[in-house]
Formats: sequence, structure tokens, C-alpha cells
Amino acid sequence: MFNLSDYIGPIIIFLLIASRLVKTQPVKDSFKGVIILIVIGAVSVYYALPGLTINFATIVIIAWSCITGLVFGAIRGTTVKVYLDRQTNTWMRSGSIMTIIVFVIGVVVNEGVAHLLLSNASSISGVTEMLHMGLSILAGRIVHLNKRAIAQGRR
Repeated sequence: MFNLSDYIGPIIIFLLIASRLVKTQPVKDSFKGVIILIVIGAVSVYYALPGLTINFATIVIIAWSCITGLVFGAIRGTTVKVYLDRQTNTWMRSGSIMTIIVFVIGVVVNEGVAHLLLSNASSISGVTEMLHMGLSILAGRIVHLNKRAIAQGRR
């Protein structure tokens, strides 16, 4: 059964992330915000476990959420332009509509597989969504930093 309250936090985070994906921003070296999202997602999963029926499908959904977060984050990172702003001498990143499309596809794939594996997947997929988004941002940021390193001739 679909329970909207399971998705309120992830929906708010999703909207914030989607709005920031297309803005031109400096490439960040810090992982503090990303780590906070991942920790919140991991703690949410941990505290949700006692209320879940732990079986193979539940474990697969949690692992799948982590894997799709990393994979789609890396793919999304490749859609972002990383360049040196000559006026400010700052490395910038700028997303496109494709960046948002890849982000949405990642979330849909994550949710879709969870609902295919479990009929009552809304509780587990709502909980793992925060972890999925945190890992997605982490992978994207690593790709951005790698692009910057390549452009600087450090790789």
C-alpha cells in the first residue's frame, strides 16, 4: 500500500537536489553534506529494520538502492559540464536537462524494482530513497572532481 508519509522527506530532498542540478555552481571539494545525507539514509534504514519483514527481497532492495544510487550518480556526473571560469579562476559545474532526466530515471528505477520485488515495498523503498540519493550525489561529485583533475592535467 502506498503511504505518502514514507516519501515526504525524500520528496523534499529530491526537489532541492533537482533544483540545484541545473544551476551553475562551484565544484565542491567537501563531502560534508553528502555524508550527512548518507548517514541519515543509513540510520533510517537501520531504524526501519525492526518493523520490516527481513527476507532475501528486503536485503536485495537495500543493496539495489545503494548500487543504483552509485551507478546513476556516476552517469549523472558525466552529464555535467565542468569548466574553469576565467574571470573568477574558479572551477564551475553546470548541469543540463539531461542531468535531471538521469536523476529522475535513477529514482524511478530504484522505486520500480523495490515495488516489483515486494508488494508492500513502499515502507522499505521510502526509507532507502534517502540513502539512494546520498550515494547518487557522492558518485556524481566524485565524477565532477575527476573531470576537474583531468582538465588540470593531474590524471
